[in-house]
Amino acid sequence: MMTRTQKTPILEMRAEGIPYKAIAKELGMSLGSVKMIVSRHNRADNRRCEQCGKRYTA
Repeated sequence: MMTRTQKTPILEMRAEGIPYKAIAKELGMSLGSVKMIVSRHNRADNRRCEQCGKRYTA
């Protein structure tokens, strides 16, 4: 399992528009790992209550 510190560069690079493949190469990771981390981050940011539609907060 990756720590938040390890995930941060991936998410920052992606936010800058750097392609998944370039991030994976730069950090020495598999393409699938990079995509999974970004996907899980995006899913967590968009979770909403099924009853009222408000976003969950940490």
